[in-house]
Amino acid sequence: MSEDLYRTVTDYARSTPAWVHDFAEIGTDAGLLVFGVLFVVAWWRARPADGRGGGGAGGAGRGPPPRAARAPDPE
Repeated sequence: MSEDLYRTVTDYARSTPAWVHDFAEIGTDAGLLVFGVLFVVAWWRARPADGRGGGGAGGAGRGPPPRAARAPDPE
């Protein structure tokens, strides 16, 4: 990036009113919060529907044990 372009952008940013700076700061914080919420929602939806944890970190041992296969009746 050239020095002239950098100075043009920073001079323009410096010339904007204070409410624009406040809006940008709040928007940055809100964007991080929204990203965090979306991350949690994606994680929540990716979990198995039956509640069993599969082999992930801490997932083994959760939920009811799998049912044992029933032996056929002897005839």
